[in-house]
Amino acid sequence: VRYALHHYFLRSYAWRLQGLDPVASLWNSSSPSAAQVFHRLPVNVRDVIEKRLSSSGLDSNGVVALAVTLWRLIHNEGTNRLRLVYKLANTPEQEPISESDAQVKVDLYMAAYISGLDLTKIDQSKLMRYYRRMDK
Repeated sequence: VRYALHHYFLRSYAWRLQGLDPVASLWNSSSPSAAQVFHRLPVNVRDVIEKRLSSSGLDSNGVVALAVTLWRLIHNEGTNRLRLVYKLANTPEQEPISESDAQVKVDLYMAAYISGLDLTKIDQSKLMRYYRRMDK
């Protein structure tokens, strides 16, 4: 399961999910649910996955369902992070913005992502400081 998930996310999105990549210390463990990405799932979802993996394992439909679940989790985190950038930049989400303003939002998003900033715990001035430090 870990191998299939690793290759799917790497080939489809160029994503290396911590704990699923072959260099991870968990690669040879019996359950991929010990990988860090699974700890972000709701506990009840994680419990169902762990039960399934420890008993009969996952069939191909189960692996696909797990991949979709992880993709959705990652997508939602990115969407929420972008919403916080809009909020910190005092930009309404539902109104159109110019291409240059959109590029600034992407840069702000990336500045926060690369810096590991928790956007729920900073203000606009701190985000702008990180943004200005970025090498453009």
